[in-house]
Amino acid sequence: VTTFRRVNTNPDGEDLENVNYSMIVSINIDENGIAWLTTAYGGVLILYPNKGFEVERNVGEQPISDHNITAFLKDQDGVLYKGTLSEGLFWKPRLSGFAPIPHIGHVKIHCLYEHGDRLFVGTASGLFIVENKDFGRAKQLFPGQKITAVCVDRQDRLWIGTQQSGLKMSPYSPEERDWNKWTVFS
Repeated sequence: VTTFRRVNTNPDGEDLENVNYSMIVSINIDENGIAWLTTAYGGVLILYPNKGFEVERNVGEQPISDHNITAFLKDQDGVLYKGTLSEGLFWKPRLSGFAPIPHIGHVKIHCLYEHGDRLFVGTASGLFIVENKDFGRAKQLFPGQKITAVCVDRQDRLWIGTQQSGLKMSPYSPEERDWNKWTVFS
């Protein structure tokens, strides 16, 4: 029998209840075992193994005014990405603050997924595939569809989850440039 216990994620204290830190939108665990939890209006919580939580705040890091972080990713090069509910995608490629990525637009970011040199950005207006951080040449698939999940499995199949258009699967290879061979499960 597996038991679960509720973990209070409020960085201001266990005895305090704050809904901003209780709505976990996504979880990403990096190569060091650090868990990055995006929250509804509480920013990003960082859970260090055996040490507790810390908050990654937007304070002083304009231009992110939307604290509703819907997706978060630390890529293989250590670059941080934050997806928001209404202001699109931001990144932090250097030690400076977060900067917007205008090529994705002011749209809800549902998910971020890295595979090799590609970044997959699932949004409320389709899937963006970015190679080698070249956002100006991002390829957009499924415009108008809400892409909520992306994964490449062990059999090299690319899986795309949508909010209203079912599940899509395509053979994947790093050399693949033609993205129109999809099996749709609806």
